[in-house]
Amino acid sequence: MAKQTEGINGGFSGRVGTVVGYEWRGKWCMRTHPWHIKDARSERQLAQRRRFLAAVRLAAGPRGVLRGGLGYHSLQMHMTEGNLFSKLNKGCFGYGEGEAGIDYDGTCYIADGTVTLIQWPMAQGQIPAYNDCIEKYSDETEWLSFIDIDEFIYPNTTETVYEFLKPFQKNRPVVLAYWKCFGADGKIERDMNALVIEEFTKCREKYSTVSKIFYNTAYSFDKNDKHNKALHHSAWGKYKNTPLPPVNVYNKVCAFGRNPVPKKAIPARFPLQINHYVTKSYKEYVDKTSKGDVYFKTNPHGEAHFLRNERINYKSQDFQIWEYLIRLKLAMEKK
Repeated sequence: MAKQTEGINGGFSGRVGTVVGYEWRGKWCMRTHPWHIKDARSERQLAQRRRFLAAVRLAAGPRGVLRGGLGYHSLQMHMTEGNLFSKLNKGCFGYGEGEAGIDYDGTCYIADGTVTLIQWPMAQGQIPAYNDCIEKYSDETEWLSFIDIDEFIYPNTTETVYEFLKPFQKNRPVVLAYWKCFGADGKIERDMNALVIEEFTKCREKYSTVSKIFYNTAYSFDKNDKHNKALHHSAWGKYKNTPLPPVNVYNKVCAFGRNPVPKKAIPARFPLQINHYVTKSYKEYVDKTSKGDVYFKTNPHGEAHFLRNERINYKSQDFQIWEYLIRLKLAMEKK
């Protein structure tokens, strides 16, 4: 039921038929009710399904990672449109000072509409870029995910990310997904045309409690909420004037800033994980840390951090994402 509090010329909140009225940043807005998607049948329904999730990727990583990442996620999420915020920074993608274009094999994803490239004119502009995306693009997708170039979404128990998120669609504003962190596999350097998910399999045994978010755009978002200051790792949504906490991949509420990994979590049965290729090869890591960071002006991690993690942490292996390798390679050949 919808409520109108300002007379016939005012806005309204709630549902009227297939339309939902809501207040956003002091303005009254309307959008179609997002919870009616069942099995897509028509071409228009299929096209809408492909816009179920848009991934926002900060393009501040090595150029050798980008094409494989875009190829994997366009295959995995069946998306036809995403947004790529490019950090304006010296040496970004190995180009000259001040350039942050994608003038290499990633251009095919811009040409076919998979990626919208936005030149982002702000160093350490990660959170402002995410807020800008929510404000401008929330109406174009049902979910927004904020992930980096070296992060790969892997659904363990469903075929696609779409299938994983569907049960959360009706009543969850934010879903937090855990990291699985990968190391350098003993590589000083590597072929930069090779796929990251094939090159690196050594990882930490346990999942990291650090999370990345999936934001349900059916809910309002308040960038000034104290819970949304670290938007790259956690966020709250809002229904009317009520802030709502996120849930984890097991649909457990994370109300107090804690997102513990269940002690009995089995990787093969883990609902969804973010494969985070933290370091890649030694030379890639040194190159990356020398250029600053999208969040910190000076990267807080140096060579000692790299060597310590290689010695202590990366003692397990995870090949699960390899189930997509053949399909990914075939899809990339068509590009």
